[in-house]
Amino acid sequence: RQAWKDELHIAQRDAVREHIDCHNPLCQNGGFSLGEILREMVRNNQPDFIGTNFCTGQEGDLEVPDSLHSCQTRFEVQAHLRLRNR
Repeated sequence: RQAWKDELHIAQRDAVREHIDCHNPLCQNGGFSLGEILREMVRNNQPDFIGTNFCTGQEGDLEVPDSLHSCQTRFEVQAHLRLRNR
């Protein structure tokens, strides 16, 4: 399957979103939690994160449970935080 190449650059903290939506047109209720990654980084005093997150959505007809399967979209995530001394 063809992968979608999208980039999201957030330079100011008030532009950060909790959830990043999946752009797969076959995916329903998909995306991943950017907020979860950022909270984990702050909790662990970790200024940088590079990793892969998988979409939490489903492909198929929501009214036909046997037709559903996990969305195959993955997100390559790079995040950098400027942490203040506490």
